[in-house]
Amino acid sequence: MEEIRRAAVDGYQRMRHGGIEVGGVLFGSRRVGAVRIEAVRPIACEYASGPRFVLSARDEAALGELLRASRQDSDLAGLDPVGWYHSHTRSDISLSAGDLELFNRFFPQPWQIALVVRPAVLTPSRAGFFFREAGGAIRADSSCREFLLPSGMASTAAAA
Repeated sequence: MEEIRRAAVDGYQRMRHGGIEVGGVLFGSRRVGAVRIEAVRPIACEYASGPRFVLSARDEAALGELLRASRQDSDLAGLDPVGWYHSHTRSDISLSAGDLELFNRFFPQPWQIALVVRPAVLTPSRAGFFFREAGGAIRADSSCREFLLPSGMASTAAAA
């Protein structure tokens, strides 16, 4: 989680007035009712639409390749893509229509998750997990429970 927080804060500080948003793939393991995040890989974004984390067609192709290549990555042996994360530097912790489209297209399994991070510099960053309810619906307007990502926190997290 510290790696994700750091990437989000670094993006936030890259330019004045809100920085750039960043994102990546979450890799880990799952069991009934729980997902454990054990590694992350950044998703390349050319920022063709400005500083928001909106993937272009080329970015989406690279994400597809990242997911395919992860099966051959010895550092990810035994880990599955359990979801994705991205930062929101100009909006609150929620999933936009574009976020939902990406989530459903690249991470369609009922157990896969999304993590949204709202970076901050002088206070702890905030974050929230999103997941599919039993019927498949995703509550996109806010996470089920927001939490803090203070600097230096443990590098693993679990989500139910």
